[in-house]
Amino acid sequence: MAGRRPTTGGAANGAPSGPAGVGVAARPDASAGGLIVVGLGPGPAAHLTAEAREVLAQAREVWLRTARHPAVAALPSHLTLHGFDDLLARRPSERACRRVARQLVEQARSGGTAGPAVVYAVPGHPLIGDASVRHVLAAARDAGIAVRIVAGLSFVEPVCTALGLDPLADGLQILDAAALAAAYRSPPRRRPNRDDARRWAWLLQRARPPFDPTRPLLLAHVAGATLARRLWSLLLERYPATHRVALVCAPGDLDGAPVIEMPLAELARAPLGVGVATLYVPSLAPLDAVSELTGQRAVVARLRAPGGCPWD
Repeated sequence: MAGRRPTTGGAANGAPSGPAGVGVAARPDASAGGLIVVGLGPGPAAHLTAEAREVLAQAREVWLRTARHPAVAALPSHLTLHGFDDLLARRPSERACRRVARQLVEQARSGGTAGPAVVYAVPGHPLIGDASVRHVLAAARDAGIAVRIVAGLSFVEPVCTALGLDPLADGLQILDAAALAAAYRSPPRRRPNRDDARRWAWLLQRARPPFDPTRPLLLAHVAGATLARRLWSLLLERYPATHRVALVCAPGDLDGAPVIEMPLAELARAPLGVGVATLYVPSLAPLDAVSELTGQRAVVARLRAPGGCPWD
């Protein structure tokens, strides 16, 4: 990428959800105006789809979610690249996401329908786990700017390949690790009282996490030891310390993503390195999850079944 170092531009992760009004073109054309969001896949350029290669070949400039993505070095040499790394850190704020979205939409608006499309390239699939894209879609919809999504391989496929896992077979749950940890990060400073609605809401949320331990769980974007320790503390409230979990590191690696298996008790000391990993937590048997509603139903069903209660 000599001679075409990406310029920095403004920021992204945290965001509004809901219908985005995305228009998907059958044949994306980077010269037709509007805004195109391209998925670069989870790793090297070998993961790029034919559609993504076509759009990138037609483009003049590309705005990058991060210039550190492995596929960036193999992008066409004629491209002028702009990076948002200064704004989009590992855990970008909503403010940073809005700033990136505003900049891209203003760029698309200034080009009009006759100018070239603004191309925004992001890791993985644009609609899987990237809050900056959610902000871009919302801002473009409000501005009346057409958006085309060019799909890419997400982190889910290589993670499932590494684990030999069919995500539909057992009702796989997928959550963002940082978002889950953030929801439980700040305990109430004092014992809740009857009028303290915020702290009561925190306790209720803590008692009912947004996942079911009797179904397998993927926690995406585990970046750094601090986040791993928060997940360790949270998961120990729902799983035994001996429960086996797996860290899938570098899911876009063409040679196969390394998988590190360990008891949950060792997650706080897991060797995460500098990359981003995905944590796989296998399901508990219902009778091993008696603190959950699913487990309690299983206990009742077992006891009420013929010959189910040893005392009857």
